[in-house]
Amino acid sequence: MDLVITLAKMLAWAVAILGFILVAVLYIIWGLRRVMGAIQSRIGPNRVGPQGLAQTIADAIKLLQKEDVIPEGADRWLFTLAPIIVFVPAYVVYVVMPFGKGVIAKDLNIGILFISAISSIAVIGIIIAGWSSNNKWSLLGAFRAAAQLVAYEVPMLLALCVPVLFAGTFSMQGIVQSQSGYAFGFIP
Repeated sequence: MDLVITLAKMLAWAVAILGFILVAVLYIIWGLRRVMGAIQSRIGPNRVGPQGLAQTIADAIKLLQKEDVIPEGADRWLFTLAPIIVFVPAYVVYVVMPFGKGVIAKDLNIGILFISAISSIAVIGIIIAGWSSNNKWSLLGAFRAAAQLVAYEVPMLLALCVPVLFAGTFSMQGIVQSQSGYAFGFIP
């Protein structure tokens, strides 16, 4: 019985986090389109829904209805699996993100290390996508993209060292709690 309750809680957290991400992305894309429209001296999205809010949903429906084209000679199973391997780590990172006091799926003592380790798994999906397409140029492009992503991990890890050193913990919840009150001891 405890296993069923635990699995139900995990599923509820997964659905809640995914729902939050999808709604946030919806508003971010809407805002981006409005800003781009203002920069280009045009109205921006305003046809679908109030103020164009449903334009992103309409675009998503249109994209889901498109034909799934798999290149000839490609490994069908890996070609379909590659985008999932890229998306899942980006989603799993939110497990250790605190959204409020006590609103966290799992408070790991090594939350920062978890984020850096899980986010580097997406590189494997990019290489699999290039390799499974059975095209040497796609594979070369995947290697270049993977090399760039791996190269960007070093500065990212160095940037993550700053809050870890100030907070004295690798826990995301601990880092957020250390920011309450004084701003890391700089501003009273």
